[in-house]
Amino acid sequence: MEQTITGQAQVLHFSAFTIAQASSNLNLISVALETAETLLLDLSACEEVDTAGLQLLAAIRLDPMYQNRVNWTGCNAEFQAKAERLGLSDLLAPAKRGLNEY
Repeated sequence: MEQTITGQAQVLHFSAFTIAQASSNLNLISVALETAETLLLDLSACEEVDTAGLQLLAAIRLDPMYQNRVNWTGCNAEFQAKAERLGLSDLLAPAKRGLNEY
C-alpha cells in the first residue's frame, strides 16, 4: 500500500480488500485519519475483494466516525458484481455521503 497526499484528502492505495487484510486495512485507515481530515481509498489496483472487505467498507459508510471522512474510488467490475450480489451496490457506490442519502 502506498500513501500520498492529494489536495485536502489523503489517498491510500490498496491491492486487496479481503478477510486476510481486514484488520490491517482498518488499522491503516484509522491511523491515516489521525492526521488527515478526509481519506480516499483507491481500489483501482485492488485485485481481490471478498465479503469481509465489502463489509468493512459498509461499516465505514455507516459509522458516524468515518462516514463523512472516508470515500473510495476505482471500484472494478468484480467489486461491483460482488456488492450487487450482496445487495450493497447502492451503499458501496463511491461518492455516497452519510446516512441521509439512503
